[in-house]
Amino acid sequence: MNRKIIKFFSPLLALVLALAAAPVTLEANAAAIFLTEPMLVGGTDYAVALKSDGTVWAWGSNSYGELGDGTTKNRTAPTKVKKLSNVKAIAAGHHGAVALKNDGTVWAWGSDDYGAWDNRETNRTVPVQIKNLSGVQAVSAGYDHTVALKNDGTVWAWGDNGSGQLGDGTGTIKKIPVKVKSLSGVRMISAGHYHTLALKNDGTVWTWGDNSLGQLGDGTTTGKKLPVKVKNLNNMKAISAGNWYAIAQKNDGTLWAWGDNRFGQFGDGTTSDRKTTPVQIKTISNVQAFSAGGYHTMALKNDGTIWTWGNNGYGQLGDGTRTQRTAPVQLKNLKNVKAITAIDRNTVALKNDGAVWAWGVNFGGILGEGADSKLTPVQIKGTGGKGYLNLIVENYVSLRIGYTKAIQNGVQTTIDSAGTKPLILGGRTMIPLRFVGEKMGATVNYVNTKTPITLVYGAKTVKVTLGSKKMTVTENGKTKTITLDVAAQLKDGKTYIPLRAVGEALDFTVYYDADTKIIIVANLKMSASTRNTRLSEAKAYIK
Repeated sequence: MNRKIIKFFSPLLALVLALAAAPVTLEANAAAIFLTEPMLVGGTDYAVALKSDGTVWAWGSNSYGELGDGTTKNRTAPTKVKKLSNVKAIAAGHHGAVALKNDGTVWAWGSDDYGAWDNRETNRTVPVQIKNLSGVQAVSAGYDHTVALKNDGTVWAWGDNGSGQLGDGTGTIKKIPVKVKSLSGVRMISAGHYHTLALKNDGTVWTWGDNSLGQLGDGTTTGKKLPVKVKNLNNMKAISAGNWYAIAQKNDGTLWAWGDNRFGQFGDGTTSDRKTTPVQIKTISNVQAFSAGGYHTMALKNDGTIWTWGNNGYGQLGDGTRTQRTAPVQLKNLKNVKAITAIDRNTVALKNDGAVWAWGVNFGGILGEGADSKLTPVQIKGTGGKGYLNLIVENYVSLRIGYTKAIQNGVQTTIDSAGTKPLILGGRTMIPLRFVGEKMGATVNYVNTKTPITLVYGAKTVKVTLGSKKMTVTENGKTKTITLDVAAQLKDGKTYIPLRAVGEALDFTVYYDADTKIIIVANLKMSASTRNTRLSEAKAYIK
């Protein structure tokens, strides 16, 4: 039941502090600002969102403290999860959620029937740290069990183990994390209702736990307390576990499914049950992201459209009906989608502009005010019911030609200790690639002058070679070429590229004020008032 978004993330959108029109007092020598990829997950009648500034927000049912706000009061609008910051990933189970912080620690809140949070077997209305667990890179939550993938490729699990879903060879509840046996080299995990999936680096998929409906894909319906290999699956790149079924994608883009298909959640036009080995879903292609829910499945195509199939008793398919679908149908009134998550009786979607949309049942207020289910998507409102929730918090960097100082989101900084500064070269404004790229949330890799410089920003990979006027941008398998006004250059050991190229390649807003020679790079559009405020703060500090 892992409700983690399975997505090859589109551009990583980052943090900014909203600036008022009045003069701003800058904070000097502040700690590094944390940036992360927005996420949406959900459990039974509640949803959890990770903003790009590393904060976590939740809404809906809160009977077990699953919103993490210190209460058990249902919320029809997002409330901030307490005592959490610098979070880079989230997952949600039946009535409890977990968060992975940037330091590799894991925190949890909500239902704790099995004492997995802190051995007390009491619900937690605010996050507590999971003991004896560090160095984690990914988390996933099932009905009442949680799994974590460590940096070393091992998998650890805790909580309910009645079906062997912890993979330690026993059926005994574990209140502290235990290592899944006979499993290594894992790169992705996904927890179902009472079973767990793991994708290894070699492209094979391994499963363990309940197998009553063939959800382990090993050709049987016998449960397993240790990992077994899913039959006939190789060259896989992504996995998603539903309640009693699973979906996986091969490197060639095809989707495969196994386990429970009573509601047509395979999307192959049938409702044949107990498919104990994977079958190809031939009714859909060009999928960049997918998510297995309780009894329905969602897919996001490369063109930004959403397709859905399976159970629709609560309107969770979003097609305006309650009609069960055994083959994919398109959601025609929701486009430009960045990520999707199929929950138990709902679906949530994140659009490219950071807005959150949801549909299905409205138990607990997961869709907002009112008691009615929504058969088509509705936009989730903001805190206190004001405005709308947006997971993208703006990020900007200000520099000045000839100066080593810079500003990020109102925080004073220095480009580096070597005296690097923006320059005018060949009549064009040139910026230091590594500094700007990393401040905007990208990863910059450069080996030597003979190999391309690579900048990875979410789903985008940008490559440029020193001395070349050609820059390539690859996203979701598609590549475009940008012609630079001035070739990428190495000066004083630093890589410089034209300012305009950064904006075009990464969809940033770039601004250059010729009078003050101030440069502003932002991930969102700037109003005239905001731009003038940033120019004023840059003039005051960068001099």
